[in-house]
Amino acid sequence: MYTMVMKGIAGIDDAAIDDIFAAGILCNWWRDVHSLSQREIVARLTEKELDQHLRQYGLKNNKKHGRTNGEVSPFISTTAGARQAGHKPYWEWPAFFTALRFATNQFRSDGWILRGWLQTAGVPSIAIPWLAEEVRDVQQWGA
Repeated sequence: MYTMVMKGIAGIDDAAIDDIFAAGILCNWWRDVHSLSQREIVARLTEKELDQHLRQYGLKNNKKHGRTNGEVSPFISTTAGARQAGHKPYWEWPAFFTALRFATNQFRSDGWILRGWLQTAGVPSIAIPWLAEEVRDVQQWGA
């Protein structure tokens, strides 16, 4: 299955956006360390890490040298699952406004909104790096 998503990114220049178009969007953790083994990646893709990404993104984590969970997260947030049913153009979807808020630091700066497709399994699949989680799907993850 595939899900259309948007990703709002603030504070990047044209060179950084060119890198994203060439190599894809990296999670904050990967950008920090630059190189990861498959073993390291799978070891961090856990329900606990996902929960910290979703519910404690801005909280400092002393086990991670006092940085926020978001700064060292192995996950990437997108607006997956945020669109309304119907045939509205994408700029009227709540997903677009969510991405716009992230891309502009709450409407205070320039930024980019990227649109693309993520591969999903339709069931929780955290440990599979190339699959996205549909965490807003109440059938999979509850309320």
